[in-house]
Amino acid sequence: MRKLGILAAFLGLVLWPAGPASAQCLGLGGVNYTPPLGVTCALPLTQNTVSVTGTVGGPTQVVAAVAGQKIYVTSINMIGAATATIAFTYGTGTNCATGNTALTGTITITTAGAGVTIGDGNGVVLVVPAGNALCTTIGTATAPGWIAYAQF
Repeated sequence: MRKLGILAAFLGLVLWPAGPASAQCLGLGGVNYTPPLGVTCALPLTQNTVSVTGTVGGPTQVVAAVAGQKIYVTSINMIGAATATIAFTYGTGTNCATGNTALTGTITITTAGAGVTIGDGNGVVLVVPAGNALCTTIGTATAPGWIAYAQF
């Protein structure tokens, strides 16, 4: 160890003593790990993409619930056929009918062909609590698109 210290001093390096344990990070697949010293935890990246038909109506399930797993939405891209409204909710049962809870307020697309893009797939924009499905409600006009997410 003394030789290592002398070599470090010669090379102008500083040997830092081990500090307190780093915080645990949540990795892909839900695996906990301890990052190297000085490295921060990464957010979940996209694992899946689902098409949204964009049909006007009540809540429609777009990502199914899995017991004990959260849904991490990493990107949303929707295009309105005309002035359209979109809202995202979560819940259980058919089309989130039980415990339907808002994740967003109403998002309005004001012009035909215009759209809304939220996130780029490299971080989380919405989190659905474990054991719940992700649903969307589209009103006024069709607004097809896609949602990218990770689930663990």
